[in-house]
Amino acid sequence: DITTTNWTRNGTPANFNDGDVVTFDDSSAVTTVNISGTRNISGITEQSFNQTYTFSGTGNLTGPGGLDFEGAGLKIANSGSNDFTGPIYINFGILQVGIGGTNGNLGSGVITNNGSLVFNRSDTNVVANVIRGSGSLTNVGTGITTLSGANAYNGDTVGQMCTLRVLNSTDVRSTLGGTVFSNTA
Repeated sequence: DITTTNWTRNGTPANFNDGDVVTFDDSSAVTTVNISGTRNISGITEQSFNQTYTFSGTGNLTGPGGLDFEGAGLKIANSGSNDFTGPIYINFGILQVGIGGTNGNLGSGVITNNGSLVFNRSDTNVVANVIRGSGSLTNVGTGITTLSGANAYNGDTVGQMCTLRVLNSTDVRSTLGGTVFSNTA
């Protein structure tokens, strides 16, 4: 929503403008962010330690910005195809893509995962991003998640009631953490 003054800028009520750098923290009582239309971002920082934000709506996030996630939890479940190109940092906490349906994806930037990256989709989801870091990667959705990037993360890989496919031979060879699958295909 770019017409409602439901944001603050330097403590003053403001509307969102394309190109803004946005910070989500514990100061908001509203944790569902409705993305409408194509929103051009310069960057998103999530620093909420006591609540989980959910991105929903029919819009998408685009532009050169990235995602700096440092909070308790963030769920990305908007139905528009996100194609922002900046890096994605998961410093700790749970970054979840999808909430059990067919919506939600990350932009194309390199993912540095030092927390938990969770996929929860019911369809086929191809993840072409390069994934690095010491964090875990978990697929809890009933769909097929395909990792096609040249990944080099060393955290655990966990699959629950899912199918996880690896298309790039460096994916498995470079993953130094444990691999656990239960009720999977």
